[in-house]
Amino acid sequence: MTPPLVSVIIPNYNHAPYLDERIRSIVKQSFQDFEIILLDDCSTDQSISILNKWAKHPKISHFIVNKQNSGSTFLQWEKGFSLAKGKYIWIAESDDVAHPDFLNITVNYLNQFPDASLCFTGSFLIDASGNIDSRNWDRWTKSEATKNFSYIENKHFITHQLLWFNAIYNASAVLFRRSALSEIDNTYKQLHYCGDWYFWSELIRKGHVIIVYNKLNYFRQHNIKVSPKAEANGLQFKEGFIVIEHISKSFHLSAFIQNAAKGALYRKIKKYNKFSTPDIKNKLLEEFNQRYKTRPIFLRICYRIQKLISKHK
Repeated sequence: MTPPLVSVIIPNYNHAPYLDERIRSIVKQSFQDFEIILLDDCSTDQSISILNKWAKHPKISHFIVNKQNSGSTFLQWEKGFSLAKGKYIWIAESDDVAHPDFLNITVNYLNQFPDASLCFTGSFLIDASGNIDSRNWDRWTKSEATKNFSYIENKHFITHQLLWFNAIYNASAVLFRRSALSEIDNTYKQLHYCGDWYFWSELIRKGHVIIVYNKLNYFRQHNIKVSPKAEANGLQFKEGFIVIEHISKSFHLSAFIQNAAKGALYRKIKKYNKFSTPDIKNKLLEEFNQRYKTRPIFLRICYRIQKLISKHK
């Protein structure tokens, strides 16, 4: 039997209000050569009863419910990877929604460019009821917004975007090659906030990047997301140290660019005002100084110069 071209992994935990809409948006894709792998991480809401209704759908190849919560989205990703048979993988987060042409367009670009390891699209932000948020997280220039797509060499994407921030901010907007998973650094599974940022950098080591300048994904924002709490505790910065150092080493970046990235991180810590207590910022700055032992003013100057030279986002 010929394997499907795409494996769609839906890792769910307590997203019962959104599951039906999420799964419908996948089974109604205009591109239909895919399997769906349903994974539930021991949900305590009504998720299982909803997933049971979908379990016998012909597109469902696996339906696995954990007996105990794994404590990590990224461990669920790994389980999905081990079951996937497709050439391409789509991690379709269980609270998001897809445009009907998401797979058709992203598959077409990865087929066209065999040296690309991943393709990602823009996203609308939506609230719990599905209303579109006015915020825009896609940092497209005016010229980019008029194009259909860009094919970007991996190191260029790293030095202009991914080194400075997690430019691929939602897994649901990404289609990637399963072959790119071979021999990747699995440290991402040990992280709780920045594991996806680390993971994308590993995939991009294996190939180039395609950006589709079309919002084909709906990224849901709601009050049960874990991100705000993690951000208030400073986890994005604590793990950000690890990701930036890993990217710098993996891509053999110059000392100047590494210093500029540290300067950018220092600046973000200083400017961030949503920590749960002031003490968290002080401890992060102390850790920064102990870790790098370079005067922050020098690092921030490097960042400003690099930003002028490269015009990175």
